[in-house]
Amino acid sequence: MSVKYCLRCASPFSSPEELCQKCLLKKNSERKWRYILGIWLPGTLFVTLLFMGANVLARHYIYASYQPAQCTIKDKQIISEVVDSDMWYKPSLTYNVTRSNGDQETVTGYKGPTSDGWEDRYSTPEIPQNYILQNYTIGQTYPCWYTPFKSPHAVLVLENYSSGMMSFSFWMTLLIGPPLGMVLCMFFSGIKLFFLLSKRGIDTQGKVIDIEQLIIGTKSHTMTTTEFTTQTDPPVSYQTTGNGRFIRPQVGDVVNVVYDPKNPSGNALVGHHRTPMIFALLFSISGFVLLALIMLLMSVLWPL
Repeated sequence: MSVKYCLRCASPFSSPEELCQKCLLKKNSERKWRYILGIWLPGTLFVTLLFMGANVLARHYIYASYQPAQCTIKDKQIISEVVDSDMWYKPSLTYNVTRSNGDQETVTGYKGPTSDGWEDRYSTPEIPQNYILQNYTIGQTYPCWYTPFKSPHAVLVLENYSSGMMSFSFWMTLLIGPPLGMVLCMFFSGIKLFFLLSKRGIDTQGKVIDIEQLIIGTKSHTMTTTEFTTQTDPPVSYQTTGNGRFIRPQVGDVVNVVYDPKNPSGNALVGHHRTPMIFALLFSISGFVLLALIMLLMSVLWPL
């Protein structure tokens, strides 16, 4: 029996009309990189810039929303807090704010809407006492500024968000936003595939025709190729290649396969009909946990 070779890379192969394992993996890798560089990277970069622009507009809107009011000092004190094993002190005042319509509200605060609290922390309690608190007398009324959009709703000193903090937030978000977004895209693209298979996937059986050990970097990967026949009239044979990390069959074994009837060659998975749902749930949980962590990180970088 003569040995036939792949028409693309000249590797030994039983059927030259089909792609060999090497070409199939290369084709899948090229398609993945086209998705990453052509869709996911530009898309996540656009969303990142859109997110930063929305936050900048929100900060300007909050700052512009402050209106003049009158505040009567009720109490003043120095608050201590430990940051990185160091004791810091900052001023805190409680006052009644009277808005232009006559409504009153009791507020505890001092400066806003700036989110950089480091400039109001001092290494000794005498500094906030002598330079800030002594300027306010309990029972006296002072001009202040009020907004319904940010807590505290009234501040005695109106100070905008610092440009240094905004520059740091911008560059950090631009640096970590797109990579995290692409990871998130990978999670949800996997979720989409598994949900499609769990919704309209058709069960059939296939036969393992090849098992190949691939060395990628320092790790060994087992790639299994399974040939299956669709439940159509007439039936059509396809091949699916996947990682044999969870299922380790031998060549010639008959295995269960679930495939997408609209794309049997691209969307097929070795396993029962419930297998895609299990993977979809695992990917969904992981994806939403990652999304929550990203939102938490963005709230730290862009506090309003």
